Amino acid sequence: MAIAGAVRRRRPQAQFLFLTTSEADNVIYSEGFASIKLPSRSAMARTGLRPRVFNKLTHTVVINTVAAFNPAILVVDTFPAGASQELLPTLSWEMRRAFVFRAQQAERMADPFFQAALTAYDVCIVPHTVGTEQIQVPESVPQKWTGEIFIRSKEGALTRQAARKRLGLPADGKILYVSFGGGGADEVFGALTATLEAAQNHGWIIALADAPLQGGNGCDFRAENVIPVRHYPMAECFNAFDGAVSAGGYNTVAELLHFGVPSIIIPFPRGLDDQFARVKALASKGAILEGTLDVGRLRLLLQQLAMDENASKLSTAAESLIPCNGADAAASALLELL
Repeated sequence: MAIAGAVRRRRPQAQFLFLTTSEADNVIYSEGFASIKLPSRSAMARTGLRPRVFNKLTHTVVINTVAAFNPAILVVDTFPAGASQELLPTLSWEMRRAFVFRAQQAERMADPFFQAALTAYDVCIVPHTVGTEQIQVPESVPQKWTGEIFIRSKEGALTRQAARKRLGLPADGKILYVSFGGGGADEVFGALTATLEAAQNHGWIIALADAPLQGGNGCDFRAENVIPVRHYPMAECFNAFDGAVSAGGYNTVAELLHFGVPSIIIPFPRGLDDQFARVKALASKGAILEGTLDVGRLRLLLQQLAMDENASKLSTAAESLIPCNGADAAASALLELL
């Protein structure tokens, strides 16, 4: 959506259509784009939709949608052939193709099928700063390193006072933003429990973010001194916060760094995304504090985060790593294909 928004600013007449399985697809409409929603694998499992039916549905809808919309450029992320290989037929069609290649687990990137699918693309847009990640791309495919890409930049953010008012937060006091994304309910609950226990008696007001992929499980958590917050995109309100505790996912981490929010980042195991490597690299640069779900350790980190001198150093280091949004550079790479 960030890339599409950057393209639209340059080419207002351009048409966009998103194909997604995300259960948070309402945010696509809120950003002013049309979309077609397919069932997610989570929905398949929850509703009893059989895998063969799911795969046939996915393949049929994807192929017919791409054929009907007939895009000048097909932009794909994460899976170059599609999560269920549903994009394979389109990789030989007459159109330009761009793959948004965010760093993945090394063994995944080295997979021969993955590498073969990449050769069908005209460019790989790499949403990282050069030298911060290892990306394996066939020699025949050009690479465009853009820096991190996210939905809102600092220029579009609310002021501290306006952001706190928008979120229903007190005008005064130290506010800690807590978000563990849209992970599984048990995982989110365990992380929240540890964080809130560790934050007791440190003077923090907790702004607890919604977990959109789990129907708001985050905001359903009840504890003293906790204020549920819901806003999309939350980055617009990041100036409201004096610190953050977050999972190590690409999007939230990039936004927190860009906005200079002093943060404790806790990595979680993921099938594709190496959050542990990301967190260690950023901690070594003094841009974040490397978190853990051990309550004692987390309590010490929150004490450090509450100290103005430590918070200032973290904020400066974080902002220096991601001074600008890479969406414009990605838009340029796409428009060069036309």
